[in-house]
Amino acid sequence: AGQVGFESEEGVGSTFWIELPLASNEETLIWTEAMRVGIDALDKDHQVLFSLFNKVAHGAFEEEDMDEVINELIDYTHYHFGREEAIMEVCGYPDLEEHRGLHRELTSQVNDLADTWHKERSPETLGHLRKFLREWAVGHIVEVDTEISHYTKGKEREIRKALESL
Repeated sequence: AGQVGFESEEGVGSTFWIELPLASNEETLIWTEAMRVGIDALDKDHQVLFSLFNKVAHGAFEEEDMDEVINELIDYTHYHFGREEAIMEVCGYPDLEEHRGLHRELTSQVNDLADTWHKERSPETLGHLRKFLREWAVGHIVEVDTEISHYTKGKEREIRKALESL
């Protein structure tokens, strides 16, 4: 559930970093096998979202940097929902319209909380945003997204084509 990365610029140098989550922490989203939905593209998206959620949850940086992380999270969420819906559509997921409705509702809620943060800059609003993101991530992935994999078996090629066409 950790991450390793680097930044490098030719002729300047490289910076390497590692993030290791705590084994248990109510404030940190930790990627576990229980979170896997069994669709590689979605599992990778969820891991990126977890990383962004954790940055919002533990961000000890300036307000402008928090704005940037929140905007990145919102943008990636839109990107992910588009990919997820394309996979559901190509696999004949029967509750696609209901799932799209959930996506619209989640997007609206996170946008409202982010807008409130941008206006008020209050620790309370940021706390609400953090709590919402945590509950949404775990609830939506474990309770809803795991159902998608039942419809994807044997459709890897169709999924790949659908994602490439986005």
